[in-house]
Amino acid sequence: MDFKLCEQSFTRVINLFPQPIVVFNQVGEIVCSNSLFNHEIRDSLEDDNLFSIINTEEMLTNLSQGGYYFKELKLNRDKMYTASLYPLESNQFILIFNIHPTTQFASISRQYATQIFNDINSGLIVIDPYSRVIEINRMACAVLGIEKNEIIGKTFWEAFPDIPEENYIVSRSLINGVTETNKAFSWTSGGKSFELLLDSHLLYDSAGGLAGAYVIFKDVSDLRSIDEKIQRSDRLSMIGQIAAGTAHEIRNPLTSIRGFLQILGQSLESSGFEKEKGYVDLMLVEIKRINSLVDQFLLLSKPRDVQYKLVDLNEVLAEIMPIIQNEAILYNVEVVNKTEGKLPKIIGDSELLKQVFLNICKNGVEAIGKNGTVTIDYEYKVREKKVMINIHDTGSGIPPYILDRIFDPFFTTKEEGTGLGLSVCQRIIQDLGGSIRVNSKGFGTVFHIILPYLK
Repeated sequence: MDFKLCEQSFTRVINLFPQPIVVFNQVGEIVCSNSLFNHEIRDSLEDDNLFSIINTEEMLTNLSQGGYYFKELKLNRDKMYTASLYPLESNQFILIFNIHPTTQFASISRQYATQIFNDINSGLIVIDPYSRVIEINRMACAVLGIEKNEIIGKTFWEAFPDIPEENYIVSRSLINGVTETNKAFSWTSGGKSFELLLDSHLLYDSAGGLAGAYVIFKDVSDLRSIDEKIQRSDRLSMIGQIAAGTAHEIRNPLTSIRGFLQILGQSLESSGFEKEKGYVDLMLVEIKRINSLVDQFLLLSKPRDVQYKLVDLNEVLAEIMPIIQNEAILYNVEVVNKTEGKLPKIIGDSELLKQVFLNICKNGVEAIGKNGTVTIDYEYKVREKKVMINIHDTGSGIPPYILDRIFDPFFTTKEEGTGLGLSVCQRIIQDLGGSIRVNSKGFGTVFHIILPYLK
């Protein structure tokens, strides 16, 4: 076949191939080529001659021995090719290029590096040998609360001059080789706190010289929260086991003591010993208080038989509002209920729900002390099919060092408190498939009671 004229039909055929292809003559002149060759390789030739990239002596030696010519050719900084040469008629040759496999992988890596860098679900910061930030991904910017253009080209301490050195995510000593692995780190940005797990490593160039370093961190705030819930659940379980084993043993002697005290009280009253009768009455009140405490113990270990039925939350709140209002009057506190007639129906136990709402509302009233407001409102979480009832007081708020402990059994800041009220409330709501969350930032405290509702 004579390709001297490079017929149009042949050109159409080689344009279908996914590799660059060229036909040339014995002096290196191009006879015809496909579009990929013209686009990727032709600009690399000198004087548009193939012999500028092919060793002609090596080629002719291989072909004279009946073999084919194979050669690795690096024609630009991005790609390396392997070239296969085959002889045609009339002293013409066809050369087929393939991208070298390692080069192809590197090209793909470069192509997707930016996407991977930004899509990875971890914060990533890259610095140069002078500790200046040269790259930072979206996740890191979101956690740090900063725009990319505000930190690129700066050291971490230049970008955040107001924070102490021990709180630097990128430490001054990193570039000197002080790297870290799985370091627990806390960061606060925009009023939100992040718990991070941080690694840092040095970067070296091909000659072994220091090229910089990088810091990668994972937001483990949710995992920390889950761990705390597990620990709290374990503590409740332990208390429950103790309660289950001792509650009945406590109740048995108390029942006997209460019975004999009632008989003694009647005898004293009939004999005219009114003062002594008063002492007996006081002891009976205290025994009743002990019994109430035992009931809470038992609720921690195994809630009383929950009466699951259709419950109207509006009715639950309406029945306890007079009690809350009377408590609030004693402290000159206003109670505002914004939920009237707007709450959904749920499957639950109305008596247990009353206990939860009463406990949290009374805590809010007591936290205010005097002259404040307790507001009860709501919010629907339609996607989750849950309703969130918010109880907000205008008290001084819960200090941060206490906030994480308020649901712990026996933890209380009240002189006569048992420390079981909120633990029991949390257990009740969890058994109904819901949860309790707390926000307190100095302008009061909000308890969010979240419950699944019916359509």
